[in-house]
Amino acid sequence: MNNKNLTVARDYFFQGINFLDKNDYINAEIKFKESLIIEPNRISTLNNLVTSQIALTKYQDALATVNNILKIDSKNSYGLFQKGKIYEILKDYRNAIKYYELSIKFDENFILSYINLARLYEEKKETEMASKYYLSGIMIEPHNSIINFNYGNFLLKNKMYELSIKSYNKALQIDPSYFEAYCNKGIALEYLEKYDEAILNYKKSLHINQNFSDAYLNLGNTYEKINDFENSLKCYNNAIELDKLNAITHTNRGALFLKNKKIFDALKDFDTAILIDNKYWEAYLNKSFILLLHGKYEEGFILYESRIKVIEQPNILHNFGKKLDNLHQLKENSKLLIICEQGLGDTIQFIRYLHELNKLSNNIYIKIQKELVQLFKNEKFIIYDDESNVDIVFDYYSLLMSLPKIFNTKLENIPSNSNYIYPNEFKIKQWKCIIKRNSFNNKLNIGINWKGNPKHTNDKNRSILLNKFLKYLPNIHNYYVLQKDLNRIETLDIENCGLNIENYNSKIIDFSDTAAFCLNLDLIVTVDTSIAHLSGALGIKTWVLVTYSPDWRWMLEGDSSPWYKSIKLIRQTKNGNWENTLQKIKNDLINL
Repeated sequence: MNNKNLTVARDYFFQGINFLDKNDYINAEIKFKESLIIEPNRISTLNNLVTSQIALTKYQDALATVNNILKIDSKNSYGLFQKGKIYEILKDYRNAIKYYELSIKFDENFILSYINLARLYEEKKETEMASKYYLSGIMIEPHNSIINFNYGNFLLKNKMYELSIKSYNKALQIDPSYFEAYCNKGIALEYLEKYDEAILNYKKSLHINQNFSDAYLNLGNTYEKINDFENSLKCYNNAIELDKLNAITHTNRGALFLKNKKIFDALKDFDTAILIDNKYWEAYLNKSFILLLHGKYEEGFILYESRIKVIEQPNILHNFGKKLDNLHQLKENSKLLIICEQGLGDTIQFIRYLHELNKLSNNIYIKIQKELVQLFKNEKFIIYDDESNVDIVFDYYSLLMSLPKIFNTKLENIPSNSNYIYPNEFKIKQWKCIIKRNSFNNKLNIGINWKGNPKHTNDKNRSILLNKFLKYLPNIHNYYVLQKDLNRIETLDIENCGLNIENYNSKIIDFSDTAAFCLNLDLIVTVDTSIAHLSGALGIKTWVLVTYSPDWRWMLEGDSSPWYKSIKLIRQTKNGNWENTLQKIKNDLINL
């Protein structure tokens, strides 16, 4: 080849590189091919042609080109990496891993393969292998901001938040302009409930790149968590302005609207999210909440099935049989397993449907939370035990919270809205004696419960600080603590409040004790937690303090519940403010 032809080939090559830098992949491909006509075996040109073809989704052409590279040099690490990348795009992960590993075999310092191998193993949920490749890559290039950032993402995904922050900090030390690292560091801080620091990092991300929609989205999420609805809405609006086709942002903004009872705006956002991505199940689930809040149960419970895609579900074993879709499938001797999901209150609320199922089959089993086993062990249905019942082959199974849909539940046909739980009679008598010894004559015996499970996503809104709760209890009744696991401050608050309060936590082993205890009380005052469902299911007079934006089962308005005849709802009148609600409780307690 003469120098003139070589100059022309290289000129085409550099034109191709220029087009590649401008993301003009069509012209880049043309120029690299023109260069290769003159200089067909130049590997750098071939590799850049592969990059263009991948960007143009010409995967078979890219594979043919990379095979030419490997014919020329079978140990070319970048060519092997490119081949792994093509296979990864084609979802042939076995071959992708093979060629990434080959690229490392011939160049143990080839950092891109370490990054991609780590990410692939992460997607395959092989965390040990993913961690191995991340750490190996970091050892080779400790000052590579990308691998430190990706390792931070891996740690964040695996809930190792403190360690993820360290990785993001390292990436930011290497590259202070790494706005994605600031954003993801903010996410880790948010999980640690360090909201002020999270906000600061999101703002740093936006200071570097004011068009980064993800930072606005996550900043909006954090503001929502601290009940700063105005700033949260501004951030979601900014995120949508930058990325109108993001289903997550529309859904999160819809959830914010729903929390503020702006139902029309919420519904519009959920529907928009579904139009953008008809497999974004979070939007369907949120839309179901609106329908259920309005008592549109038939449509609402159909959409509520989307929770199966959103919320982590119990394992369904091969011997559980087919999924129950309708009641016509059941015969008198059909073996049916009902699998409990979500919280204890959910189980107590929906277990009423098992009494209906017992009318259709005499082989109803339930896989239930251990805290509730003693409460329901004498029912007609059978408690499924993982050890003793493991060999049973079922005809059908159903998740417990799918039963309202299967029964075509409407407001007017909710089963058993009065007492449908029957505790042990001996325990009821035991508790009667205990309470009789400690209660004062002519005073009502009232159970109190002020907080729920701290792991519940809405617990910060539904629970009330005990010292605030106690201020609104008039000193004219006997009060009994139904709350489990009191902390030291709560114990001191009870001891020093000046009210007649008894705490029998040490005598309560499980919910069968709590149920027997409750049946000996005149009234229960509780926040929205499992105690509310238990007392309602027992038919005990109960006042439930409901948040401004209520859980769907309490509906939007009114002081009664279609699910529990004995429950009175006392609603929060302002988001995040319990004072007016507690004052109403106090007035009603005085007037009893």
